[in-house]
Amino acid sequence: MRDLLFPTVAIYNPPTSRARMGTPGYSIVIPAYNESERICHALDRVLEHIGQQQWDAEIIVVNDGSRDHTADLVRGYAAQHP
Repeated sequence: MRDLLFPTVAIYNPPTSRARMGTPGYSIVIPAYNESERICHALDRVLEHIGQQQWDAEIIVVNDGSRDHTADLVRGYAAQHP
């Protein structure tokens, strides 16, 4: 069975009407399958870019049945980057 993860990582909430409504301006969807060796680095780079662009964004990681520790790593990463 597929393990779907939807951790939202809020980085920047500019004072726009969309941000006041709690709706992100962008949703970045990252498919992941056995990505434990590189998922945290990839998320770091995505978060860095979001911050540089000053976007109001969420990141959605979809774990498609990985057999490694991808799901656990993403959960931990989301907890460290609320």
